[in-house]
Amino acid sequence: MFTYDENTFSDLYKDTHGFRPRNHEFFEADTTPERKQKIWDATCEAFGHEQDAEKARHDANIAAYEAALECLMGVGAKNRAEAQRWYLDSLGLTEYDLKYGAGYICFQLDLPYSFEYEFMDYVEAARKAAWVE
Repeated sequence: MFTYDENTFSDLYKDTHGFRPRNHEFFEADTTPERKQKIWDATCEAFGHEQDAEKARHDANIAAYEAALECLMGVGAKNRAEAQRWYLDSLGLTEYDLKYGAGYICFQLDLPYSFEYEFMDYVEAARKAAWVE
């Protein structure tokens, strides 16, 4: 029995390697179902490793972000919100950057996109300030 899916291999490959496959053996007419299954299994395994590496990066970046906020509170920020504002101000985000929303900050800091909600108030306030200026 085969578990590969010809319709989603390109997506799986892109999620694993960051780009879509071009002229890949998987799509060649003479590639047997057995070979396609081996390619699929190897790509699934590589995807698992990539997911583990991404989680490790995110965990390290979360720890660094939290440490930076603690440091800022140690030097005068009254609370987490103020420390966060100082930290995000230090990134020098432009009005153009802010058009991408809170997700752009997650992308810049390589944090999980679940942090978007934490950054939304900052982005909205910065957008309003940009319109006033």
